[in-house]
Amino acid sequence: MADLSTEGSLTRLGRSDMARSFRHFLKPILSRWPFPVPARLVTGHVCYVDMRSVFGQGLVVTGQIDPKLGEWIASALENKDGIFVDAGANVGFFSLLALSKMRAGTAHAFEIDPRTLRCLRRTRARGKLNNLVIHDCGLGEKVASAGLVYEEEIVWTHVDLDPAAGDRYTIRPLDDFGCEFAGQRVLAIKIDVEGMELAVLKGADKVLREHRPLVVSEAIDANMSRYGASVKELVDFMASLGYSHRYLEGTTEPTLVLEPRTGWVQVA
Repeated sequence: MADLSTEGSLTRLGRSDMARSFRHFLKPILSRWPFPVPARLVTGHVCYVDMRSVFGQGLVVTGQIDPKLGEWIASALENKDGIFVDAGANVGFFSLLALSKMRAGTAHAFEIDPRTLRCLRRTRARGKLNNLVIHDCGLGEKVASAGLVYEEEIVWTHVDLDPAAGDRYTIRPLDDFGCEFAGQRVLAIKIDVEGMELAVLKGADKVLREHRPLVVSEAIDANMSRYGASVKELVDFMASLGYSHRYLEGTTEPTLVLEPRTGWVQVA
């Protein structure tokens, strides 16, 4: 595990003007580096990253990813008490951002890829972050097992529900974790699961009805079609639960903000 001076040196080097001219020479080496590397985030946290990912490289260089999405999460949670759910947490940047903004809260990070889970666990141990709860499973509509399709870019790994698809990983509905949320309100849910977004929301039906959290979700038809779903179906499902929708401007990928309407009455 790197010490603070090592972490600081790596981050300063990655962000320096001098490094800019060398990045295209270093990229072939960095893109094959298999060991977690510490990066200093804009939140002040140290986050371990996988340099084989553009996310990892971006965090070392800038200390953040997808700033517009980050701004929305920060605004949604500023000085509030409760729970942030990070579905498809990757190395945990948005979980750490949430913890830096909430007055008193817990981030529940759900991640299925062993490569990014290794980074996430090291980040939690390094920072002694007892309010960062890591779940080594994916989220979906019901309990299942799935394989993983490993894309060249780690960020785009997606699950394969075919029973014959290699090593198996657990999928669970968010509603299964209700006992862990007892006594706290789920304030916001971020979803980036490469097409499984509708399944995640259907598996969170009880949480959505009882907690009425804000939701921000990636929404790409090409990804959702892998699982027989679409952005329209996602919007329609959330509308049935009294949620409005709008696109978040300036994000890296098409992203929906889903907000509970005031005055909505649950139908028995």
